[in-house]
Amino acid sequence: ISGLSPGTLYYVKVLSIDPSLNPAAAYSNVATATTTAIPDTELPSDPGTLTVTGTFTQSITVAWTPGTDNKGTVNTAVEVCTGSFACTAFSLRGTTSGNTYTVTGLTPSTNGLVRIKHIDGSGNVSANYSARVPFTTAATGTILPRAPVSFSQPRLPRN
Repeated sequence: ISGLSPGTLYYVKVLSIDPSLNPAAAYSNVATATTTAIPDTELPSDPGTLTVTGTFTQSITVAWTPGTDNKGTVNTAVEVCTGSFACTAFSLRGTTSGNTYTVTGLTPSTNGLVRIKHIDGSGNVSANYSARVPFTTAATGTILPRAPVSFSQPRLPRN
């Protein structure tokens, strides 16, 4: 059998014919077969603009332009390196199907870089990373005490 579509389930039954072209009395039982799917080898799009949308004492939030792929499914891997704006030891901090992510577990007043790459449903990875974007986590905040309340002021009578 030829001309079948890839990755498709087919049902087949057979009617045998003898050399004199006389058909058999009945068809065979139905058999099923699925043709082999064509593997997805097309890479997802390269990441677009990456921005740091929030910096906190122990986390940053990043956002980006969503990726595209010929099969439709695109996840984004978020990688971070810390210690300086020249760091090169990136580590994977998470993967998401959305277009925002909050990286947690950072330390206050830390400099670092964040970058992303796209991954499609077949595991193909975008050819390039996004631009590396610098960030600095916020310093640990200090809560100042409130001014003391003086009780020596005279009270006004209530009406």
